[in-house]
Amino acid sequence: MPLHEGKLTQKLLKELKELGCLCLKLHGHAMQASGWPDALIIHKRFICFIEFKVGNNKLSALQTRMIDLISQRGVKCFIVTFINELLEIRNYKNEQIAVVMDAKGLFEVLSNVTQGDS
Repeated sequence: MPLHEGKLTQKLLKELKELGCLCLKLHGHAMQASGWPDALIIHKRFICFIEFKVGNNKLSALQTRMIDLISQRGVKCFIVTFINELLEIRNYKNEQIAVVMDAKGLFEVLSNVTQGDS
């Protein structure tokens, strides 16, 4: 059964909310400018944007440019790819940071990485 990005994203955002995050889904309507990451995540320990991908899907040139612009302004951006039952986490330079199994693992990575300069 193929992975469905929308359903996986919705589930993951719900789980992040249960861990104390405010999650704003940004992607998905005609009134929004193209290229923005899929979600804004706010927690008392960090603020970041996340772009979700499934399998081998890659960032578009516009998404890459927007993530660069956001990152240049000091806000962390991550690309989270759903691969089978795992979540691969990459930074805005597309460098792998971690592979985790669930929202709790993602939350811990976001908490740790946003504290440093990764």
